[in-house]
Amino acid sequence: MADNKKNDIHLALIHYPVFNKIGEIVTSSVTTLDVHDISRAARTYAVNSFYVVTPLKTQRQLVERLIEHWMTGYGAEYNPTRKEALLATRVTNNIKETVRDLTERCGRKPVTVATGASQFPNSVDFPRLREKIGGGDPILLLFGTG
Repeated sequence: MADNKKNDIHLALIHYPVFNKIGEIVTSSVTTLDVHDISRAARTYAVNSFYVVTPLKTQRQLVERLIEHWMTGYGAEYNPTRKEALLATRVTNNIKETVRDLTERCGRKPVTVATGASQFPNSVDFPRLREKIGGGDPILLLFGTG
């Protein structure tokens, strides 16, 4: 596992607002595989927290139930490494709530970076982002699911 003590990295998997294939703003569905896989990757690379962000109450309940299963009782005993991977996984209603939670936990507002394959006027390349990551401020990387 990576040691990332000087870097304060956080991930958020955004399910709304995201674009569908024809460019409409939609809410995408949470998949439990994403929750498991990204939680494990976050733990492996010493990411401090991973947020699943969805406005849908039933989807938040699904993720909360999944986390609870692996954190307590039989799930925790059956697969303790999955429990460890899910320790830093959280569920929020929207990006604003995610930023607010991180601000409270970190003591300052995170630098928020939206990822994407398209080039935009304010795009930041990796060397510039690397400088910010090493600067000590919390970094929140947003990944869309649409």
